[in-house]
Amino acid sequence: ASELAQVETDRWRDPELILLHGDSKDVKVGYLRDEPIDGRPHAVVALSLANGKRPTLLYIDKQSKHISVMQYADGGVVTVDEFADYKPVNGIMVAHRRRSATGPRVTEYTLTRVEFNQTVDPSLFVRPTTP
Repeated sequence: ASELAQVETDRWRDPELILLHGDSKDVKVGYLRDEPIDGRPHAVVALSLANGKRPTLLYIDKQSKHISVMQYADGGVVTVDEFADYKPVNGIMVAHRRRSATGPRVTEYTLTRVEFNQTVDPSLFVRPTTP
């Protein structure tokens, strides 16, 4: 239960869904400025809840319209997520490479397969019994 707030925050910043928040009256959206990344112009958009929580910067490639970078801070620690190698999956453009840097820790992900709305066997969620 102590981790639920963090899980909700992580879900809010899901890169495939974060732009959907822009329609909500509970979300503030602001356009900051254009910035180049690797020589390509990017629009910089600030999103947060109306109460100022979950502030997030999105760097959107002006040509491809894909999110290239998402930057946010939790507990004073800044995280920078970089997205690349977008491919369509069931009509949704999904970044198949992601690099996440939080302080000195860097994590890199490469997706080899993406599936949406797949059936999950309920037995995977059965709590094991102790002997």
